[in-house]
Amino acid sequence: MEKSPKRTKSTKLTGLLIFFALILCSNQSIFAHYYSRYVFKPTEEYVFQGEETVFETTIPNLRPVDIQVTAQNLPDKVTFIASDKTEIFNEDGVRCTRVRIIYRFDEIGYFKMPPIASRIRYGAYTLTVANVNVLHNPQTIQPLVKFERMDDGKTVYSVGERIPLMLTVSFASKIESFHATVLENSAICKVTDEFPLPVKIGSFTDEPFAVAQFNFIPLEEGIVQVPQVNVKVQTWKEVDKIVSSEPMEFYIKKAVPEQNTALQEKLSVTEGEFGEKQEIILSPEEVLERNGKIQKIAELRNSEKKHLFYSSYKKQRIELEQEIGISKTENELSLGILYIFLFLFLVSVVTLIVSIVFKKKALIIVMTILAFLIFTWILIFAIYANKDYAILLEGKIYLVPEEISNIYFSLKPGTRVQVKGITTDWIFITYGENSAGWVKSENLILLK
Repeated sequence: MEKSPKRTKSTKLTGLLIFFALILCSNQSIFAHYYSRYVFKPTEEYVFQGEETVFETTIPNLRPVDIQVTAQNLPDKVTFIASDKTEIFNEDGVRCTRVRIIYRFDEIGYFKMPPIASRIRYGAYTLTVANVNVLHNPQTIQPLVKFERMDDGKTVYSVGERIPLMLTVSFASKIESFHATVLENSAICKVTDEFPLPVKIGSFTDEPFAVAQFNFIPLEEGIVQVPQVNVKVQTWKEVDKIVSSEPMEFYIKKAVPEQNTALQEKLSVTEGEFGEKQEIILSPEEVLERNGKIQKIAELRNSEKKHLFYSSYKKQRIELEQEIGISKTENELSLGILYIFLFLFLVSVVTLIVSIVFKKKALIIVMTILAFLIFTWILIFAIYANKDYAILLEGKIYLVPEEISNIYFSLKPGTRVQVKGITTDWIFITYGENSAGWVKSENLILLK
């Protein structure tokens, strides 16, 4: 039985429509995969809270009229502001369309951005938008100063216990200096500097910047507040201001007797190493005579620092120290020697420049090495010379800045110690590598 021509023609037409439909679906799939390469990315390196942020992508071989975009299903605290399309030519001279979407983020945090619904020519596609981490706005955020705990998270501390804290600064472009306040029921002393101040922050970040490590020492029971530290900073708007550290409190209990016993045992050992185990009672005349010699020792040490030819001052000082029972003390660094090495460094640099001009290769090598060695010595000398020292008039070193507290260890009057921190009435000192404590300021002679 033969098929009618009309039916055969209908079958061919149906097959042709199916063929074109398959081609169209195939092209849609191909173009969908092709356009998925183009991602909307922020035009700036950082995205800040409250500011309008531009996301853009560039698609070649399209005119602006060929593209329609719609922002949908945005996360909370994200607002669509506007969009625009611009016809441009890329570096290869190809006609392109640059598409921009503008959002505003009203909160900080990490945002997973939904794709952009788009119609390109006659097809519907989704274009990816890059996820972003939104930071505090440096133009509006104020610098923040606070302490961060460095211990194992204890909840209760004892009177006189040292609590390690790290001073941090956030949202500042520059940190210039800091100064700790003084409270009657506690003490705070700097242990180490993380960076020499002033320091310039290279780029904006939400991460806190560590400035210095402190020891907080509570002096009474109950709720004790950490003394505030006032930090001079510069905002990202280049405004100088003083910012105080955020309040911080600890619950303090009375020290248990076992701790006092341990301190006495340590005192006995320490006194055997540095001073006499039995206190020697001196008459007022003997104390006055001894203090006069100690005052003279301090004057001689100051003279050693200031004069180039210091041997005579050093000899007198050693004789006086031996008279009051002190031996094997460290010498002062003469600033006169530093000036000589500065002069030699200047001469070596000038000679190096001249040798470079006249192309004296051997001399260039010699003077480069010499200048480097002298400069290294100057740096080391400057580091040691920059330390603050004092002479003890009274050798009792306390665990905390309070006279009714335990004596931590004793040193002989006339001993030179390093000054680490100064409060109104007390000075925090160190002796050697492992010994540190508090001395009444009236019992010290600061070396200048």
